[in-house]
Amino acid sequence: MAEYEKKVRNILTQYGCTFLRRGKDDHDIWYSPITQRSVTVDTKIKSRHTANAILKQPSALIPAVIYARYSSSGQREESIEGQLRECHEFAKKNGMTVIGEYIDKALTGRTDKRPDFQRMLRDSEKGVFQVVIC
Repeated sequence: MAEYEKKVRNILTQYGCTFLRRGKDDHDIWYSPITQRSVTVDTKIKSRHTANAILKQPSALIPAVIYARYSSSGQREESIEGQLRECHEFAKKNGMTVIGEYIDKALTGRTDKRPDFQRMLRDSEKGVFQVVIC
Protein backbone atom coordinates (compact mmCIF):
# COMPACT_ATOMS: atom_id res chain seq x y z
CA MET A 1 0.00 0.00 0.00
CA ALA A 2 1.44 3.36 -1.00
CA GLU A 3 2.22 5.94 1.67
CA TYR A 4 -0.46 8.33 0.43
CA GLU A 5 -3.10 5.62 0.22
CA LYS A 6 -2.64 4.96 3.95
CA LYS A 7 -3.07 8.67 4.70
CA VAL A 8 -6.22 8.90 2.58
CA ARG A 9 -7.67 5.77 4.21
CA ASN A 10 -6.95 7.19 7.68
CA ILE A 11 -8.61 10.49 6.84
CA LEU A 12 -11.67 8.77 5.35
CA THR A 13 -11.97 6.59 8.46
CA GLN A 14 -11.53 9.64 10.71
CA TYR A 15 -14.56 11.27 9.05
CA GLY A 16 -16.70 8.18 9.52
CA CYS A 17 -16.37 6.78 6.01
CA THR A 18 -16.59 3.00 5.68
CA PHE A 19 -14.94 0.66 3.22
CA LEU A 20 -17.57 -0.97 0.97
CA ARG A 21 -15.68 -3.10 -1.51
CA ARG A 22 -12.79 -3.48 -3.92
CA GLY A 23 -13.43 -2.02 -7.34
CA LYS A 24 -12.85 -3.82 -10.63
CA ASP A 25 -9.46 -2.20 -11.21
CA ASP A 26 -7.01 -0.53 -8.83
CA HIS A 27 -9.51 1.24 -6.61
CA ASP A 28 -11.70 0.79 -3.55
CA ILE A 29 -15.22 2.04 -2.95
CA TRP A 30 -15.90 3.86 0.32
CA TYR A 31 -19.15 5.28 1.73
CA SER A 32 -19.36 8.78 3.23
CA PRO A 33 -22.08 9.24 5.89
CA ILE A 34 -21.64 13.00 5.57
CA THR A 35 -22.91 13.22 2.01
CA GLN A 36 -24.47 9.74 1.86
CA ARG A 37 -22.53 8.94 -1.33
CA SER A 38 -19.80 6.58 -2.40
CA VAL A 39 -16.25 7.74 -3.11
CA THR A 40 -13.70 5.98 -5.31
CA VAL A 41 -10.18 5.70 -3.89
CA ASP A 42 -7.23 4.72 -6.08
CA THR A 43 -5.21 1.95 -4.40
CA LYS A 44 -1.99 2.97 -6.15
CA ILE A 45 -1.69 6.55 -4.97
CA LYS A 46 1.86 7.68 -5.73
CA SER A 47 1.68 11.40 -5.13
CA ARG A 48 0.15 13.87 -2.73
CA HIS A 49 -1.58 15.51 -5.70
CA THR A 50 -3.57 12.34 -6.38
CA ALA A 51 -4.36 12.00 -2.68
CA ASN A 52 -5.57 15.62 -2.56
CA ALA A 53 -7.74 15.08 -5.64
CA ILE A 54 -9.42 12.10 -3.97
CA LEU A 55 -10.07 14.03 -0.78
CA LYS A 56 -11.61 16.91 -2.74
CA GLN A 57 -14.29 14.69 -4.28
CA PRO A 58 -17.72 15.95 -3.18
CA SER A 59 -18.41 12.76 -1.26
CA ALA A 60 -15.25 13.02 0.85
CA LEU A 61 -15.46 16.64 1.95
CA ILE A 62 -15.59 18.16 5.41
CA PRO A 63 -19.12 18.98 6.66
CA ALA A 64 -19.54 22.73 7.11
CA VAL A 65 -22.29 25.23 7.79
CA ILE A 66 -22.61 28.90 6.97
CA TYR A 67 -23.63 31.59 9.42
CA ALA A 68 -24.83 34.84 7.84
CA ARG A 69 -26.32 37.90 9.50
CA TYR A 70 -27.13 41.49 8.78
CA SER A 71 -28.10 44.20 11.23
CA SER A 72 -31.14 46.36 10.80
CA SER A 73 -29.13 49.57 10.40
CA GLY A 74 -27.51 50.28 7.07
CA GLN A 75 -27.77 46.79 5.56
CA ARG A 76 -30.34 45.07 3.40
CA GLU A 77 -31.37 41.50 2.84
CA GLU A 78 -29.26 41.47 -0.35
CA SER A 79 -26.16 41.47 1.86
CA ILE A 80 -27.15 37.98 3.04
CA GLU A 81 -27.11 36.73 -0.57
CA GLY A 82 -23.59 38.12 -1.03
CA GLN A 83 -22.38 36.56 2.21
CA LEU A 84 -23.82 33.18 1.25
CA ARG A 85 -22.30 33.32 -2.23
CA GLU A 86 -18.82 34.10 -0.85
CA CYS A 87 -19.08 31.42 1.83
CA HIS A 88 -20.15 28.76 -0.68
CA GLU A 89 -17.20 29.70 -2.92
CA PHE A 90 -14.83 29.50 0.07
CA ALA A 91 -16.16 26.05 1.00
CA LYS A 92 -15.75 24.74 -2.52
CA LYS A 93 -12.15 25.99 -2.76
CA ASN A 94 -11.23 24.52 0.63
CA GLY A 95 -12.65 21.00 0.47
CA MET A 96 -15.82 21.52 2.48
CA THR A 97 -19.41 20.40 1.89
CA VAL A 98 -21.99 22.95 3.03
CA ILE A 99 -24.67 20.95 4.82
CA GLY A 100 -26.65 23.87 6.23
CA GLU A 101 -27.12 27.60 6.57
CA TYR A 102 -27.99 29.64 9.64
CA ILE A 103 -29.30 33.13 8.89
CA ASP A 104 -30.31 35.91 11.28
CA LYS A 105 -31.94 38.88 9.54
CA ALA A 106 -32.06 42.40 10.91
CA LEU A 107 -30.50 41.43 14.25
CA THR A 108 -27.63 43.11 16.05
CA GLY A 109 -24.33 41.33 16.54
CA ARG A 110 -23.91 42.84 20.01
CA THR A 111 -25.68 39.90 21.62
CA ASP A 112 -25.73 36.20 20.99
CA LYS A 113 -29.49 36.07 21.54
CA ARG A 114 -30.20 35.42 17.87
CA PRO A 115 -32.43 32.45 16.94
CA ASP A 116 -30.31 30.84 14.22
CA PHE A 117 -27.07 31.57 16.08
CA GLN A 118 -28.45 29.69 19.09
CA ARG A 119 -29.67 26.85 16.85
CA MET A 120 -26.18 26.65 15.31
CA LEU A 121 -24.62 26.37 18.79
CA ARG A 122 -27.00 23.54 19.71
CA ASP A 123 -26.23 21.71 16.46
CA SER A 124 -22.51 22.17 17.10
CA GLU A 125 -22.86 20.49 20.49
CA LYS A 126 -24.55 17.55 18.73
CA GLY A 127 -21.62 17.26 16.27
CA VAL A 128 -23.77 17.97 13.21
CA PHE A 129 -20.90 19.80 11.44
CA GLN A 130 -17.18 20.40 11.82
CA VAL A 131 -16.68 23.89 10.41
CA VAL A 132 -18.55 27.21 10.52
CA ILE A 133 -17.97 29.61 7.63
CA CYS A 134 -19.04 33.21 8.13
